[in-house]
Amino acid sequence: MTSQTEVQTASTGIPFRALEFRDVRLYIFSAAFISLDVLVPWLTHYFGGVQAGSIFLPMFFFILLAGLLGGWRAGLLVGLFTPLASFGVSGMPLLTVLPQITIECLFYGLIAGLLRGKLHLRIIWSLIGAMIAGRLAQLGFITAVFLLYGGEVSPLTYMWPVVLQGLPGIAIQLTLIPLIMRIVEKWHQKRVFMRDANLTGHLFDYFRASKDDLRVYRGTELIFSSKDSGLAPLVDYVIKFVPATGEVLVFDRVVGNAAALLLKLALCTEVWSSLGSERAAQTLSNFGIRYHFVSEVPYILNRQSSDICPFEKLSMGKTTDEFYETIKALH
Repeated sequence: MTSQTEVQTASTGIPFRALEFRDVRLYIFSAAFISLDVLVPWLTHYFGGVQAGSIFLPMFFFILLAGLLGGWRAGLLVGLFTPLASFGVSGMPLLTVLPQITIECLFYGLIAGLLRGKLHLRIIWSLIGAMIAGRLAQLGFITAVFLLYGGEVSPLTYMWPVVLQGLPGIAIQLTLIPLIMRIVEKWHQKRVFMRDANLTGHLFDYFRASKDDLRVYRGTELIFSSKDSGLAPLVDYVIKFVPATGEVLVFDRVVGNAAALLLKLALCTEVWSSLGSERAAQTLSNFGIRYHFVSEVPYILNRQSSDICPFEKLSMGKTTDEFYETIKALH
């Protein structure tokens, strides 16, 4: 039989997708966080007095959170414009410290976004790294001013009491921001899972309506398809494309134990099929491969439905590698 296999090149996925400068959602996101960063410090000063801001650091909270959630671009915008907007609305921070606060806030948002989004550090390390970077940026600015214009107090002598006074705010940030991040990320993962499940169901419907016997997807991109029946397309895929294509989603007309063993070699993480065997379901479960069968039968039968499929018999009691070597010799 002439093979009718179609192969397409899959693109590399991007693990972190920060909002781009050309995306209007970046500015909506930033405006929302800037608004929070103006309102919350104002409320803190109103109810807690002038020193409450220096103790609880409410302005820094949402800047750090913006960088972790929206990426370095959002962190940069929120960090840069929050002090300016706050000064314009409430006159805080004072004009004498506005430049150094702006530099500090800018680095908080920028570094938090870079460490989390580009270097993929854990939330807590991204947060600590951003805090250190912001303080160092502020210290650098104060030092530059001190060297240029002089002063009665050295930069370190000036900075140390400020850091000590803000320890309650730092504790709040280290406690609440990781908690908020975990809640948001779990919500996002659930949302993506539901979206992907719905999309996968639609793709499977298209597969069942097609003449293909096998389709292999990486993400939502079709990278392999074949109209040939039986195990031949799956063996062909494993020989030619594994492991270069990485983990995949597979649609197959029939999945018996023989196909289940090959799916492990194909780096399959999820398989959908119109018909699957109970033995295949057990094998896939042992491999940790998610499976969805429209119908399930004890065994896959031969074409005449008179006996168990010969490949099913051949796969019984064999490991993945043993069966693969056997079937490859027959391919």
